Amino acid sequence: MIEEPVSGDLKFLHEFIESTIKELLDVPQYNLPKPWMKTAIGGSYKSACFLWDNFHMCIRLAQAGHPEHFKYLAENFIAFGDRDSGFVPAVIFPAANRAPSAPDVMPFLAQA
Repeated sequence: MIEEPVSGDLKFLHEFIESTIKELLDVPQYNLPKPWMKTAIGGSYKSACFLWDNFHMCIRLAQAGHPEHFKYLAENFIAFGDRDSGFVPAVIFPAANRAPSAPDVMPFLAQA
């Protein structure tokens, strides 16, 4: 998916990150209009999409030539946000079709 020249001791880390990112990417589903990234591969976090974590994953994907994930992140969180205030949740749970309500919201990155 992501091809960058890697040499020396960083090769193992690069390959690990590449394989992990592929496992975290998911298709649009539930109430999410765009593809999304799970915050973890296993455990309870695999069903959640955290704004801050996904923002940093988007930085990695943008560096590898896939900046569209920033747009997906914004559109997915706006779909769960409060259009009147512009706040978006800090985390969304797509399968449960819910996000925590205020005060667990962020005026960060994805205001409409």
